Amino acid sequence: MLTMNMVDTDMKVQECPGRRLAESNDMGPTATDAATCVMLLQAERDYAGALEAAHACLSRMEHAHQYMAARSTSAPEVLQAWIDRLLAFIPDVKAGVELTHGDVEGARFVLTQYAPQGLLAGCVLQNIAHAGNCHETVALLGHRVHAWQAGEGDHARHHAVCYRRLLEQAGIYLPEISSERLASQVDMLAASWSLPAYRLSLAMFPARRQAEAIGAALFEVALGVPACIADAERALSTSLYSSVRATPRRNEALNFLRQAVEAIVGPAGTASPHADQVARGFMQSLQIWRQWCVAVHAEMHGNLRSARQAMVRMVAEKGRFAVGYHSRIKMQGQPFDELVVRDPVAFVEALGHSRWIRPGKPESSLLLTRLIAFGGPMFRIFSDAEIGVITRWITEMAEPAPCHGGSPVQRATPGLISPAPPQRPFVGAKYRPEARARALYHQLLNIEEFPQAHQEALRYALVWLGRCAGRRGCDAAPPPSYTQTAFRQWFESRALRQVAAYTLTDGAVGKSREEVVDEAVQICPMILADGAWIQRWTHAGLADTPVGALLYKIFSDEIGNGVEEYNHPNIYRDLMREMGVALPDFRSSEFSSLPIFDNDAFLVPAFWLSISLFPRRFLPETLGLNLAMELSGVGGAYRTASAELRHYGFSTLFVDLHNTIDNVSSGHSAMAAEAIELYMDSHVCSATPESIDRHWRRIRTGFLALSPPKAGWREWFAPPLYVV
Repeated sequence: MLTMNMVDTDMKVQECPGRRLAESNDMGPTATDAATCVMLLQAERDYAGALEAAHACLSRMEHAHQYMAARSTSAPEVLQAWIDRLLAFIPDVKAGVELTHGDVEGARFVLTQYAPQGLLAGCVLQNIAHAGNCHETVALLGHRVHAWQAGEGDHARHHAVCYRRLLEQAGIYLPEISSERLASQVDMLAASWSLPAYRLSLAMFPARRQAEAIGAALFEVALGVPACIADAERALSTSLYSSVRATPRRNEALNFLRQAVEAIVGPAGTASPHADQVARGFMQSLQIWRQWCVAVHAEMHGNLRSARQAMVRMVAEKGRFAVGYHSRIKMQGQPFDELVVRDPVAFVEALGHSRWIRPGKPESSLLLTRLIAFGGPMFRIFSDAEIGVITRWITEMAEPAPCHGGSPVQRATPGLISPAPPQRPFVGAKYRPEARARALYHQLLNIEEFPQAHQEALRYALVWLGRCAGRRGCDAAPPPSYTQTAFRQWFESRALRQVAAYTLTDGAVGKSREEVVDEAVQICPMILADGAWIQRWTHAGLADTPVGALLYKIFSDEIGNGVEEYNHPNIYRDLMREMGVALPDFRSSEFSSLPIFDNDAFLVPAFWLSISLFPRRFLPETLGLNLAMELSGVGGAYRTASAELRHYGFSTLFVDLHNTIDNVSSGHSAMAAEAIELYMDSHVCSATPESIDRHWRRIRTGFLALSPPKAGWREWFAPPLYVV
């Protein structure tokens, strides 16, 4: 039986090194956690660096937040009872930080410190289901949980969106979650980034760390809305966030996670090593959460929110910008420029004893009445909020208090890790996607094993798009210039033409049974990766945007919304079995080497997998590709395929499903068109005509990229250029 030495028979926490470390803060959150979050949220810019940052974070967390697990020779414990023992920890930590009733300032402080967690809700599961595993039980169950956290494609119900709305109701306006500016917030504690960094790091390894990620998700869902956040909502007279997080779906999500744990550990139950990994994810999350509570409590109740500490923090943030302007001034015998950077605490102490300050009397202090006033040498150097900090500090000086060596709680300093700028890879003249498609298909479905394939994927996508950008005179493409009216007219006309093009009846099938089967086999590598082109739109910072919500909804539908029987690749596997076609695991090298597939069968899916790794870089191209894909078979091609399959006695479920789910009224085609309109709306109102045309050309290029482009003769001399 697997037992946690932190837990005795009475469900009490015993002493262990990990607990002492967490409580003593000897191995507390490091200042790199904020930087790690930025690195992982921008992973497409520097994938190798992101992997390194994730490995370092997980190693750091495991060292700082140890828990002890041991095995005994007794019989395995009943699994659900074992999970209940884990969940029994939740009531003791759910309160988080105690808030005084009506303490609005305290509420705003707690909401700010919780922001990285609130704005990254569900991020530990953002990769749990992807093109390579979305047909498997654990991945599908994990996706059902993540879909609830992501609002199931409804932007307004995404938990991160609801939390941002709560922040703004409190008058707190923070940068986007993937912005380095957010990680640089001077009042954000380092501990506020530790749990998000752990979750994002786990998400980088959905295969190797799957069990641990499920354990971490179990803690997140079981914790729900911490009492301190609910108290903060009440102090602000709102309950929107709690109401979204506390729906009956939360209990469903917990049940899905229980099922996922059961599927992970298998028949061995708690004797399985995977059970230990689940427990590690849960218990490390609990310990990191507890440390956040300790840090926030210390900040709130240890006299660390005093005006003097606020002044010290402001000087620490702004002091470096003052260097060079005060070279002749000395503060208590030390050069101003040196002291303001080296020791903000000593600087504030010295400033308080200078002639510029009259303790307790801001209205008589020259710093406020002369230096920063209109006409003074520091006019407009400080914002209104910063002037408020100075004023409160001077007022509080009427009752002197010792200024210790700064807060014992670390502040986030994101500069320790910095994402590398996006680089255009060298695309040699002899790089030909046709020769690499099979191998790249296999590697990208197993990218944890082949991380170097990330860079080749960019080369593959750039060559593919470069060829497509050179296509001319394609009648099927959207209009050459964008207006919303012209685009809608084209969209509806295209849909009507596709419906009108269908004339086939069951009796008029012109293909033999062998031809129908062979066609079905040749598109198998593509269908088994259905939705791959938008698989990364489950990520934090993407799924919580209006465009991202639409793409998330489409991807979720493609993988069956987490239900194995509805999963499109699984439905196609059933069709292959009906046809008598036995296939190995499509992630295996054996599959990609099968001679029954033409080389061309891997071209398009390899492109899908490649472009999916760069959702930000290739956003407009992805939108165009998505529209082409969703619109391609509606009305005509799917109905033709249905008639052919039915004629030979095969199931038509796959094509019939797509013909309805991709419909142009409310289905995937309609969502794809709406996503394009949302994207273009964001540029039409603020960009130049030339810029609008550039964005539209990129969307059209993506639309044309659905079919394999031909290599031109010029590629013998130079690779096709596609500059983003």
